[in-house]
Amino acid sequence: VEVFGKEGDRVRENQPLMQLDERIAQANVKRAKANLALHRDERELARLNWQRLQGSSKAGGVSRQDLDSARIKFDIANSRYEIAEAEVDIAAVRLQEMVLRAPAASMVVEVNVRVGEWTGLLEEQVKIQTRHLFHLVDPQQLYIKANIDAADMASIRPEREVRVSSDLIPGAQWGERVEWVSPLMQEENGSRGAEVRISLKHSPNPLPVGAQADLMLIIDQRENALLVPFSAIKTEQGKVFVGLIENGLLRLQPVEIGLEGLSQAEILSGLAEGQELVLWTPDLVPGMRVSPVLQ
Repeated sequence: VEVFGKEGDRVRENQPLMQLDERIAQANVKRAKANLALHRDERELARLNWQRLQGSSKAGGVSRQDLDSARIKFDIANSRYEIAEAEVDIAAVRLQEMVLRAPAASMVVEVNVRVGEWTGLLEEQVKIQTRHLFHLVDPQQLYIKANIDAADMASIRPEREVRVSSDLIPGAQWGERVEWVSPLMQEENGSRGAEVRISLKHSPNPLPVGAQADLMLIIDQRENALLVPFSAIKTEQGKVFVGLIENGLLRLQPVEIGLEGLSQAEILSGLAEGQELVLWTPDLVPGMRVSPVLQ
């Protein structure tokens, strides 16, 4: 009948968004009330009959069987009345549902219904079709949803720091925190993992709903760490090496790796700051003569 909510509207809790044609719902209320009145009269007749027979029973004019039968008929009539009373309540709720209201203070970001369209919201139609009529978002309750692989789950816990960036805010990176880790593991794109929700409270500019973001989870932090790029690390037979340049020759140097980031690794031992390293390429082999190139 009428659509009140428009895309971009800010709405209050319980504010009407749409008015449906309520003629059928009104008729159902009227029918339920008429049925209730009918069962009220039937219950009253059954009560009076039982009461009359109780009086006659004291005088010995009514058998025990007739008295029990009258009581049972009253109990049945009373149950039917209570059912009819519940049907009135249900019909009244259905009538109220003909006005679709906002469940909470929010913003309308999408409207998928127009006046005159079939919504599929009547009770008989729900079994056939359901559809989303409005998409509401609370801008104050936005969060980032991510799926974390099962192998990384041991490192994830609430309050863990996360660094966030997005192509929609070029050059910006800001801190957020893990708010919730799902206890349910699910399979997605061939790998098992769990959903993680991350706060979105410190973005320098608002991000639209559905935007993508890059996340870097802070597992641990070290001050004054010695870092080398992954391209300077070589692994052979389970051991880790870097390539040192000494007297113009390339030499393998065993090292111990600590924390790893997106492109660098921490060196715990085996290397000192200022030593010259090579960035490994397929043509480099230990013992060959090399010279540093300034870039």
